[in-house]
Amino acid sequence: MSYTSIFNPQTAQDRNGRYLDPLEGDNCEAGLKADLMDGRLRVSGAVFCIEQNNFAVPDTGYFVPGAMDVASRAAQGAVSEGYELEAQGEVLPGWDVSVGWTSSPPKTPRAPMCRPISRDVCSTWRRNTISAAICWIA
Repeated sequence: MSYTSIFNPQTAQDRNGRYLDPLEGDNCEAGLKADLMDGRLRVSGAVFCIEQNNFAVPDTGYFVPGAMDVASRAAQGAVSEGYELEAQGEVLPGWDVSVGWTSSPPKTPRAPMCRPISRDVCSTWRRNTISAAICWIA
């Protein structure tokens, strides 16, 4: 289990050209990890909750003075909850594979201008190890 406080200065500006206050919030995560098949397969799973204030959202119809950038405003109460699953291991000698899935649909009960957008991400990678010998005869 882990807990983190969030404090992140922002570059977003409001309709008056002022920078928004820093993004602040909390992140809590809990999960499990396991090694299977004599350590050749590693699996993990975690759930998380992120709560943020001063979350930059577009201030529709307004621009930053002297720029072409859309102005932002600070939304309060942006919440994102989700889970992560991952498996990685050696499926064949010298061939490692990793597959992961993250699902994080944002919820914004106190920030109605934030659109709920499902954020489902699948990631994969593989690594091949090739053994070779070079013989040089001079």
